[in-house]
Amino acid sequence: MRFGSLKRVGVSVMLAVAVAVPVVGVQPAAAFVSNGPPDLTVHMSASPNPVLESYALTYTVLVGNVSTESCRPSSSEPICLQSGRPAGNVAVTVTIPSGAMYYWAETDYHGFTCPTGLSSGPSVTCTGGYLRVDDWATLTFTLRAPPTAGTINATATVDPGNLVVERNENNNVATVSTAVIAPQ
Repeated sequence: MRFGSLKRVGVSVMLAVAVAVPVVGVQPAAAFVSNGPPDLTVHMSASPNPVLESYALTYTVLVGNVSTESCRPSSSEPICLQSGRPAGNVAVTVTIPSGAMYYWAETDYHGFTCPTGLSSGPSVTCTGGYLRVDDWATLTFTLRAPPTAGTINATATVDPGNLVVERNENNNVATVSTAVIAPQ
C-alpha cells in the first residue's frame, strides 16, 4: 500500500461564551448636573532657569477652567453636581521683566490671539480664549533675557479685567523668578 504525501491541516475554533455574573455593592452610574460659574486658574514656569544674559527665555503659561464635583446618595442612583461652566473671551496677561524684550507668543487650539512683534513691556495680553470645563490651554511666550545679571520676576494673570464671573478669584495669578547669569 502506498501512501501519498500527507498534508497537515490546522483548524482553529474560537468559542465565545458570555456569562452574566452579578456584582454586589456596585451602584449604577451617577447622574450629573452641571451648574455654577467657571473657575479659571493659572500656572507659570520659565525655561531655561537660570538663563544667560541676552539669551532666549521661554515662559510657559497653563490656563485652566477647573470644576468641582460633589455627589450625594439617592434612592436609585447617586446625584453628582459638577460646579463649572465653559468660559469664553478669556484673557491672559504676562508681565515683561525690566530689561527683557518680548518676541512672540504661541498658543494651542483654544482661540487665544497674542500680539506679534518686539515689545519691551510692561506686559503682553493674549485675548479671545475659550476653555471648556476641566480644560487646559498652553501659551508659550518667548523673550530675550535682560543684558545684566540678577533675578527677574514675571507674573501671569488670567482674566486680568475680572470680566469672567468665577467661583474663585484667588487662583488667577502665578509668578516665576528666573536667575539671569553672565556667560562664563
